[in-house]
Amino acid sequence: MERVDITIYGATGFTGHLIAIYLMGKQKDGKESSFTLALAARNLSKLRSKFPSVNETLVSFVEASNDDEQSLHSMCRTTKILVNCVGPFDLYGRAVVKACVEQGCHYTDITGEPKFFREMVQEFHEEAKRKNLKIVPACGYDCIPADMGTLFLLQQLPSQDDFWKNTNVEPKVSVEGCIKAYIPGGPSGGSYITLINSLSSMFQRKSTTKSEKQPTSSPQSKRKRSLSGRPFFSKELKMWIVPFPTADPHIVARSSILNQYFKKGSVPFEYGNYLQLRAFWMVLVYYLFALVFIILCQFSLGRKLLHYIGKQSGEGPTQEQMAASTFSFDLIGRATSSKGKHTIFVSVSGKDLRYGDTAKMCGETVLCMLYDFVLYKPDKAQQSPSPTSLVKGEEQYGVLTTAAALGYPLIHRLNKAGIKFEMKRITFSKHETSQEATGMEKIEHELSKYVYLG
Repeated sequence: MERVDITIYGATGFTGHLIAIYLMGKQKDGKESSFTLALAARNLSKLRSKFPSVNETLVSFVEASNDDEQSLHSMCRTTKILVNCVGPFDLYGRAVVKACVEQGCHYTDITGEPKFFREMVQEFHEEAKRKNLKIVPACGYDCIPADMGTLFLLQQLPSQDDFWKNTNVEPKVSVEGCIKAYIPGGPSGGSYITLINSLSSMFQRKSTTKSEKQPTSSPQSKRKRSLSGRPFFSKELKMWIVPFPTADPHIVARSSILNQYFKKGSVPFEYGNYLQLRAFWMVLVYYLFALVFIILCQFSLGRKLLHYIGKQSGEGPTQEQMAASTFSFDLIGRATSSKGKHTIFVSVSGKDLRYGDTAKMCGETVLCMLYDFVLYKPDKAQQSPSPTSLVKGEEQYGVLTTAAALGYPLIHRLNKAGIKFEMKRITFSKHETSQEATGMEKIEHELSKYVYLG
């Protein structure tokens, strides 16, 4: 039986429904309309009612549930790429990843749960790598702006070898990822429940993290650290910056371990994730709210209260609220060697950070996996690419990040789709720098070196 190109599991959920709508729209745009699509959920009648006007010659419906392991394996056996939208992923994600790996299909999801991501790396990376499978979690607003934004920023660093080599000071790089968002209506019910579930086990997670081992880490992985978690006032952004605990640092660290940021070798690298606030009193309110919320999450009665007052699974903001939303993910990078210092300020921006743009990010990730899947870079002596001309590290399998799995082609796609990657400012000191392309020009220059197959 021929496999469907893309299957969306959890298409009746709030975000799953938006991703399905986005991909069905791409089927109609004529440029990449040849892919086949399936929508999957545990309740087939509810699934059909969510998509009453779908042409079933273009889109098929599949019944699958985490309560029925055989249905998960049957779904994964008949698709090339699975998009998992059923959370919380800490509770329901492992069974789906396991089915994908065993049945030989690629995987993406919209998780923002660091514990889940870390466990998937530990349990499935090696097997997925042996089977030439890409398992790519976190393909929504957690954590594409941070991961792809960091890749975009670091591509703006000087290409001169003398900046990185033959220096009497060890080169180092740090990046601060700072989110600024206006999100009326708050999170969807699914995201809200996931947040409560994640925070309820945060102290247990901290106690076990020290004993956990990353079997796929490189010897240099200890040099990839997180920046200090203290609030401060940013002169570049003219905003108060407070630590914002998400999965972003874990994803960025994973990309760094896989050497996707620094192709020429390991460079000491730090990353910090922050929230931008306009005034100091907002910093105080933020910490007070976070403290009360975290405490409530630790107790059964507190969790019941939070579930009672918050949105339920499947609920989300209105179309008007999503249309009024905006976000900007600002990244400030600092590169230092004895030859000088570079400060680079870039921005990843869009409209509805939570859901409209999550659907766009996840949808473009899947299409990138489908259409830009095999990347070869021909040797100069070769007129046409061959498997032997594959650049080491450019094609990776296993449990990956978006930077490791898709890199520059995904930045190109997202930028065209309206997720803007922009160079804001770059400053130099102590050494002369030749004029080079910056911003998306550098990404396009990198893409021009590749031949796409598949």
